[in-house]
Amino acid sequence: DRLPWVDEPRPDDLGRIRATRVAESYAAWLHHVGNPAEAPPTPPPASPLAAATGLIVIGGAMVGGAALGLLGVPPFSAIAPLVLALPGAAVTLLGWSIARSARRAAAEHRDRAEATRERSEAATAAREAARNAAADALAKIGLDAGDDPDPDLVDRLERARHLLRDREDREREVEALESESHALEREASRLREALGIGGVLDAAGTSVLLQDRLAAARERLSIARRAAARMPKLDAAVDAARAELARHRERRAAFLGRLESFASNDPRLALERVTACLEAHQEAERRTATLRDDHPDLDRLLADIRRAEDEGEPWLTQPDPIGALARDIEERSEEIEEWVALEKELEARARPGPDDETLDELEGELQRLRDERTSVRRGHDRLWILSQLVEAADREIRETHEPEILRRAGSFLSTLTSGRYDRLRIEPNESRALLVSGPAAADELEVGPPLSTGTQEQIFVALRLALVDQLDDGRVRLPLVLDEVFVNWDAGRRSRGLDLLREASQRRQIFLFTCHPHLADEAVGRGADLWKLPGPSVVRLERAAGDG
Repeated sequence: DRLPWVDEPRPDDLGRIRATRVAESYAAWLHHVGNPAEAPPTPPPASPLAAATGLIVIGGAMVGGAALGLLGVPPFSAIAPLVLALPGAAVTLLGWSIARSARRAAAEHRDRAEATRERSEAATAAREAARNAAADALAKIGLDAGDDPDPDLVDRLERARHLLRDREDREREVEALESESHALEREASRLREALGIGGVLDAAGTSVLLQDRLAAARERLSIARRAAARMPKLDAAVDAARAELARHRERRAAFLGRLESFASNDPRLALERVTACLEAHQEAERRTATLRDDHPDLDRLLADIRRAEDEGEPWLTQPDPIGALARDIEERSEEIEEWVALEKELEARARPGPDDETLDELEGELQRLRDERTSVRRGHDRLWILSQLVEAADREIRETHEPEILRRAGSFLSTLTSGRYDRLRIEPNESRALLVSGPAAADELEVGPPLSTGTQEQIFVALRLALVDQLDDGRVRLPLVLDEVFVNWDAGRRSRGLDLLREASQRRQIFLFTCHPHLADEAVGRGADLWKLPGPSVVRLERAAGDG
């Protein structure tokens, strides 16, 4: 409403103007209005010329009188000619000199008056051209320049353009958030349908329910993974048990076959006979021990018996009853030992090993996992609430400070790049990409390649200056330290950058580090103090407020 609209306000047209051209035209108009044309000089007085004319007349009269005296006309016939002739000539010469100086002064005055008139006409024409240029630039968007320039109009136009751009950014952010919200709602609905969750839930309720389902699924997955990890060991144990069972079945079948030799039709009778054989074997063992005690040379006697048997000499009334009994006992002893070993092995397998988990241990582990799940869920809820608080605080900080920081940085960047780039924006999505635009770019460009290194550094310098101004606005101004920020800049942008730092040094203390002497000289030429240190040079731009 403060802008001088001709008809209805058209704020949307502000985005189509060239702000630089309007500013230049308006600045030219303000300059000419502040410097009016010179007034024509006052004409020189006519008294010197009149006095010169009088002196010439007097001198002529005196010379005429002297001539009459020389001709004998009384009363000039005596000494009067000499008295009148010399002063008359001197007065005439003085009058002629004064008249020539007066004519020369009058000519110079006419020349100055003509030059002043031409400058006045040129200034008037330039002021009118500047006003027409400003009026044409403003008329394109429906604004009236008026008869007198408004010094604050350009700033108000720039602020209006920034506000319009901020409104467009907010509209894009709202559209993006609404699109993201719709996408999340669709995804939540799809998940509810896939999981068979009935009822109407909002996004938060769906998120909590899905978190519970996910926790339960993760618990079942953990149990399944533990079971799967134990499956190879159990499979190996089952295979070994099956092989052992097959082997025992074979031995059982062989044993039953041998039992049939004792009693083919009566297993009980066969068992009694086997038991009798075992007892006989044990008795034979006892008797052998007794024989060894009674006959220390039992081994020798047994050797003689074996030798006689080898030579075929009989030494018993019956054919080898002891040998047959000994062989039978030996076979039975081996079987008994195998069965005893098998029994011990089976007992050992029946007992749980140190690496095997008992049922109580599994129940305890399950309870521990449940407690851990409850603790993790509570921690997750706390972290979720904290994340919401942090996001809200971050959003509030961005909404409060980000537009002003970007606006200031855009203004600094426009100064550094001579208007080629004049606007910075941050993407509202998760990427938070920094975008730059301006008359030199048809579309917004992301800060990075293919932008040159110098342009990127100029963007970062503009952001740093805007950020520190925003952070300590209304507080103690902290010093700013810059290290080799102009290395990749061309001469024009470096000069504008130093001018910008000189302006910023009116508000805060600035330290500029460089190892380039020419850059140090340029900074010193703008009022900086030079400190030379061992190694790189240090340039300090320091200017206290109000010290000029």
